[in-house]
Amino acid sequence: MTKDTNDEQFREDFNLGEAREKAPAAEVSREGWRLIPDVDLEAYYADQLTPDPSLSNSGMKYLLDETPLDFAFQHPRLNPDAEAIASTVAQRRGDVVHQLALGKGRGYAIAEFADWRSGAAKSFRDNAIADGLTPIKRADFDEAEIMAGVIRDRIKEALDGAAYETEVAIVWQEQTSAGPIWVRGLMDVWCEELATILDPKVTAMLYDGKVARQMLAMGWDRQASLYPHGVGMVRPDLAGRVKFADLMVKPSAPYTSRLVGIEKGWEYSSIKQCQLAIERFGRCLYAGRWPGFGNTVERLVMPPWEDKRREAIELGEGA
Repeated sequence: MTKDTNDEQFREDFNLGEAREKAPAAEVSREGWRLIPDVDLEAYYADQLTPDPSLSNSGMKYLLDETPLDFAFQHPRLNPDAEAIASTVAQRRGDVVHQLALGKGRGYAIAEFADWRSGAAKSFRDNAIADGLTPIKRADFDEAEIMAGVIRDRIKEALDGAAYETEVAIVWQEQTSAGPIWVRGLMDVWCEELATILDPKVTAMLYDGKVARQMLAMGWDRQASLYPHGVGMVRPDLAGRVKFADLMVKPSAPYTSRLVGIEKGWEYSSIKQCQLAIERFGRCLYAGRWPGFGNTVERLVMPPWEDKRREAIELGEGA
């Protein structure tokens, strides 16, 4: 089967968007590259800051860990009908913590209910969501205020009192084999004086033995590499100088917190992962094709740990 035939079948089976004209000679243009203080968060999350669909760190997780089909389904520009993911109580509290700590956000509605089980409580919650607010119970809000205070104090300490901005977007372009594509990011805290990015995260997985696995599972290591790179692309005078740290806060008393970064070798590996996701995004975007898995049977290899477990059982029974 020729490549053209493959492409035709691919578009027929997985066409979630129109194929765009491929221009191999096209290169990135700096027009539109910028840092955006006080960004409209709704516009950011709806991917309305760039002329074409863009790629974010959260989207990279789908391209690297799942399939382009899964990526396209959740992308607001590629699939406007995609349903929003239902938020959990912990996610809502984390959102309010961010709003209180950073002084920006969509707003929240405090509910004087012990839980969401009653009809009145459910109605309050649903109405808040319909109004674009984050519903939160009073007890959770009180905890959120404490955590936000910890975050604000730690930000001041980490930046040694230097001025900073919150919710600053970055948009720039990267070159792929198919053509240039847009990339976007959202910095929770940006201190230009120190060329430092801080990203507050509410997580119980901040202790040794857990934190590295959490960084990998959530793709935080890619973010720690991608954002300094993005700032350097937009601001060449800062290239190679931008520092990034996650400010992790435990979601319960005593609200333990720590600043975490990744070492250079890990950072290099993570940016290579970002480049792989960028290339996949570019190829799919220009072809208008977002494939899932193929139709042929894929034979799985038994995991080594299961092979060893079975071997031990067999040896034990033969003794």
